[in-house]
Order: sequence, then structure tokens, then C-alpha cells
Amino acid sequence: MWDHDPILAVPRPVIVLADAYRRAGSTTRFSIFQNLTALISAVDVGWLTHGSGSGEMLHYLHPALLPLAVETRIDEVVILDDIVQAVVLGSGLAEGDGKDLAALERVRRASSSIVRDARFGRNVIAAYAGLCAMCGLDVGLVQGAHIYPASAPNSPDETWNGLALCPTHHVAFDRHLVGVLPYDGSIHYHDKLLSQRALSPAVRSLIDGTYQSLAVPTRPGLRPRRDMFDLRYAHFHGEYDWLSV
Repeated sequence: MWDHDPILAVPRPVIVLADAYRRAGSTTRFSIFQNLTALISAVDVGWLTHGSGSGEMLHYLHPALLPLAVETRIDEVVILDDIVQAVVLGSGLAEGDGKDLAALERVRRASSSIVRDARFGRNVIAAYAGLCAMCGLDVGLVQGAHIYPASAPNSPDETWNGLALCPTHHVAFDRHLVGVLPYDGSIHYHDKLLSQRALSPAVRSLIDGTYQSLAVPTRPGLRPRRDMFDLRYAHFHGEYDWLSV
């Protein structure tokens, strides 16, 4: 915990997390030197990951985010710094003395959602072997996307309510420009994109590089369920009139 300094003023405390397993079995005392720039930055942004000179990843965080850090380590999920920093900024946690109960509650709820999304994405990507279900792209760019959206009532964080999608297909899916027929898994594009196929090489490449039908997990229990698509199309009423479902 960095909460005071003989030279610098510390307006808000910062917790630094190191990897205890790297020190397991050590019979001597040891010190973990901290990067001053990282400490100062963490005061402002609330959450920061920084690599040490020995290659260890250290986590700098506001004390209120300690539960989030523990959950990510237990669940073995990776959270991008900018996602948590946006939560800290939006909640007002990085202002004042850190005792604002409303800000703490906003962070608690947001942290729970962050872990939920990260856990879901990890499981979906693993089920699809890291490949986009619509084009087969991998190279670590695949994301887990809810079929029946996470923001909808009682949306389950189950693998069968997810698709592994590359960023392009994920955005197209979220914007209702690509759809899937529930009964056969066939993939279809909105007329907005189809009309540009002959005019834009990029759009033509996107459409031509898309599978005719979804590639699904080998385990039947992990495959997308038809009712999740039905719920999606009912939730986004009117957005899929172009898709004959």
C-alpha cells in the first residue's frame, strides 16, 4: 500500500499487487521495487498494469478495486486497463478521498459486470477454439459476443448464448447488419451491405470471406441455441425485418 511518501504528497492510496507464487519457498526477505511513474499514474487513473524490469506484471489499483483484482486472478481472466480506467473515471472514484459511497457502489456494480463479461468471453472463445464463427479468423483477435444481449432481461452467460466473432463480424452483428437463421445456422447480410458489394472491394471481401453457415463448437452442449436467436430478434423488434426468421 502506497499511502504516504517522505517526498511526494499522496492524495489517494494505491495498492500494488505482485505475484506471490514467484516468491514461494523463499527463505530470505526480499523487496519489490516500484516504478514511481506507475504509482503516480495509478493515483489518477485508478488501475494500471506495469511490467517490472524482471518481466513481472505488477498491478496498481485503487483500494476499492481490490475485489475486482482478486476475482480476475481467481477466474484467470484478463481485463484491459482502459476498460477499468473508464469505469473509474465515470464513477468519480478518482476524485476526492475515495469515501464517496455512491461512487464505490457504482464501481462495485461495474466491476461485477466486467468480470462477468470477461469470464463469458473466455469460455466462448475457448469453445470455438479461438476462431471466428463467421469467417475463421484467429490470431488472438476473436471476441465473445452474446446472442441474446447481456443488457437484455435475464440474459444467460452460458456458452450456448454466445458466438466467437472477429471484431468486424462482432460490430456487424451488434449493428444488425448480419444475421443468422435459427433453424439452419445460415448467415445473411443486410441489403445495406449487399448493395455495396459491387462498388466496394472491402465490402466484397467481407461478404465473400464469410461462411455460408456458422461454424459451431464440436461439443453439442456448447453450440448456440435456437431460442437465443429467437429472443434476440424479439428484443430488437423491427431491426431484423430484412431477415426471414
